[in-house]
Amino acid sequence: YLGNGMVTLEPKLAATYRISEKITVGANLGYLVRPDTLAMYDVDVGNELTYALAGVTTVGSQGIQLLGELYGRLPADGRVDFAANASPLELDISGRKWFNESHGVTLGLGTGLISGYGIPTLRVFVGYTFIPKVNRDSDGDGIPDDVDKCVNKAEDIDQFDDGDGCPDPDND
Repeated sequence: YLGNGMVTLEPKLAATYRISEKITVGANLGYLVRPDTLAMYDVDVGNELTYALAGVTTVGSQGIQLLGELYGRLPADGRVDFAANASPLELDISGRKWFNESHGVTLGLGTGLISGYGIPTLRVFVGYTFIPKVNRDSDGDGIPDDVDKCVNKAEDIDQFDDGDGCPDPDND
């Protein structure tokens, strides 16, 4: 991010949990390290604790998802006074349409819940998601899942129907 005008480091811990087939939630916690204090508008910014909570749910069977994300920052060192404008919080709500398993488009809106630097009155965003198709082999038999008729049962190589991905009855 060039707006910092310096090199920064932000290690993060992230976790996701699938509540059901249609609902997934996630969270992350990070620590943004700045070598120097940075003046942003009317606040000095130093090291920060960053956090986010998010959720996504699938609606119907047409590849539509609703997403929500709450994220913010808190001063994490003594170089900066803890103040509301140094502790911004934003909420984003969006919808995503998947056109197939690899391509999706997102449209969303965001606003600040706690104003501060970097928090807009209104944020509008559009995104494109591409997930490359990977030829997985869940059962390790050498036959990709997309053509394997028995994805979770390994093919037994015995010179009899050895391309379908399914174990064959003992025919010898």
